Amino acid sequence: MELKNSPIEAFEAKVPESVLLQAEQSWDALDDQPVIQSMGKGLYRTVIEDGSKELEVELVIRNASIRKYTCDCPAFKTNKLCPHVILALFAYRQFAELQKTRRKAKAEQRKQTKTAAGPSFQQIIDAMSIDELRIFLRQQAQKNRQLQHELKLTFAHKIASEDEFTKYDQLLYQLFKPTTTIPQITKRKCDELCNVLTQLVDQSRDFTALEKWREAGALLLAIYRKIRYLIHKSVEEAHGGITTLQKHWYFATEALLEKGIPPLLREEIIDHIIEVISSVHYQVIDPARNGYRLLYTQQVSLEKITDLVLMHSTQLQFRTHLHALWLLYILQGHPLKAYFQEHPAHRVHLKSFVQYLQDHELYLVLQQVALILYEDSQTDAQFREQLTWTMMMIKLDGAFYQQLWPHFWQTVKRQRMLPGLFWLLEHDPNASEQVESWLNSPVEADENNLRIRTILLIWSGDKEKLSSWLSGLEDLRIIRQVLSFWHQQWSPEAIEALLTPVLIHHLEQYAGTQPIKHLHDLYNSMIHLGMRRQAEASEDAVKAHFAHRSSIQNPTG
Repeated sequence: MELKNSPIEAFEAKVPESVLLQAEQSWDALDDQPVIQSMGKGLYRTVIEDGSKELEVELVIRNASIRKYTCDCPAFKTNKLCPHVILALFAYRQFAELQKTRRKAKAEQRKQTKTAAGPSFQQIIDAMSIDELRIFLRQQAQKNRQLQHELKLTFAHKIASEDEFTKYDQLLYQLFKPTTTIPQITKRKCDELCNVLTQLVDQSRDFTALEKWREAGALLLAIYRKIRYLIHKSVEEAHGGITTLQKHWYFATEALLEKGIPPLLREEIIDHIIEVISSVHYQVIDPARNGYRLLYTQQVSLEKITDLVLMHSTQLQFRTHLHALWLLYILQGHPLKAYFQEHPAHRVHLKSFVQYLQDHELYLVLQQVALILYEDSQTDAQFREQLTWTMMMIKLDGAFYQQLWPHFWQTVKRQRMLPGLFWLLEHDPNASEQVESWLNSPVEADENNLRIRTILLIWSGDKEKLSSWLSGLEDLRIIRQVLSFWHQQWSPEAIEALLTPVLIHHLEQYAGTQPIKHLHDLYNSMIHLGMRRQAEASEDAVKAHFAHRSSIQNPTG
C-alpha cells in the first residue's frame, strides 16, 4: 500500500498496526539511532541496519507532509511500505525537533545580544577612518589565528607579484624535475607523486583564493612534466606506478576543474592536459575517464580532440583511444555512422568496443554500435551471430529492441540459430509476421532447416499444415528433437491427437526404411516430458491399426 502526499500525523495513522509495531520494537532495540541527512529540496536520506544488511531509505518531506518514500528492502518492493520507512520517519522526527531547538536557541541568543538603541554595525564601519580600521584589524588578528588565516586566504594575492608565482612554480618543478643523476625511477617515486595528487584532491574543496589556485596549478604542472618524463623514460620497474599515477592525475585534474577557478588558470590547465595526452606514449586506461574526457568537459571541440586521438594511430593500444573518442561522439549526440564514413579503417576496432560496452553495461551506446555493425557488409557472420546473442541477453524492454528486430531475424535465419529463434518467438511482439514470411520461403532439405521449419509450424498453431509437414518427414528423430518445444506450446491431448495419425501414415509410407527404435525413442521422450498417458494411447492406436496387417505386425511391439 502507498500513503504518499499525507501529513505526517495522518501518515502514521494509516500505517498498518503490524508494521508500526515492528518498527517501534526495532527502534527500541537500536543501539545507535539512524542519522538523517538533509540532501536539500525536502529530500532526507538515512541508512537502516537490518541484520547484516544496510538499507538506504529516502523521504521527501515538504510542509510537514510526506510526498514520497523509498527503501531498498524486498518488502518495500512488494508492499510499497515497510518498517524501515517508519524507522526513518522516527529519525526524521528527532532531526526536525533538534533543528527546531537550535533555531529557537539562536533566535534567543540574537534577541539577548541585540542592542536596545544606538548606531548600526554598518554605520560604525562607515564612520571609521582607514587608519582606524587597520589598527583595529591588526589588533584583532594578533589575538585571533582564524582571522589571520582568513586574511591570508582573501588578500594574499594583493601583495604577491607574478614573479613570486613564477618562482614558486619553478621551485615545484625543481622538486619533481627529471635528473640524470637518478639511474632509474622507482615505483616508490611514483607512489610519492600519487600521494601528492591524493592530497590535492582532498584539499581542492578548500581552495578559496587566487593564491591557492596558483599553488594547485603549479603543482599540477610540475606533476604533468613528471608524468611525461616517466612515460618517455619507459623504465620497466615503474610501469605499474605510471598507470596508478595517470589515474591520480585524472582525478586530481577533474577535482580542480570542477571548482570556480579563474579563467586564465583554467586555460593553463587545459594546455597542460593537451601537453600530457600529446605524448606518443600516453595510454588510455579507462575510456570513460581520461584526458580526452577532461578536455570535452571544458568545451574543447570534438574536432580538436579527434586530432589528438589520431596522433596515437601507430600505438599498439590505439583502440582504447578510439573507444574514448567514440564515447564522446555519442555523448555529444553525433552519429557514429558519419565518423566511420570519414574513417572507414577504424571499423576494425568496433568488436573490442562492443566488448567494452557490454562489460560496463553501456547498453544504449551498444545499441547504436550494433546497428552500425549489422548494416556493415564487412561484419563477418560469426561475429554477427555473437553480437545478436549478446544483445538478446541484455533483457531490456521492447523499445530498446525496436530497431534491432529485423537484424535479429535476418541473423537467426542466416546462421540458423536455434536458441536465438526460441528467444525471438518469445519476445518479439511481431514474430507472427516474420514466421509467416519464413514459412513462405523455400527450405533446404538438411536436418537443421527441417527442424527449424517444424518449430515454426508448431509455434504458428496451424494443425493442418503441421500435420501435412510431419507426415512428409522421413526421419522420426526430427519430431523427437522438437518435442520439448511442442510440449511447451500445445496441450498433451492436442499433441497426441495430431501425432498418432502422423505416425500411422509414416509407418505405412516409410516402413522398413529406418529402425523401429526411432518410434520407441519418440514415445520414451513423451513419457519423460510427463505425457505417459498420451504415449500409451498413441501406441495402442498404432498397434490396433496394424493388427490385421500381415506385412506389419505390431510395429511398436
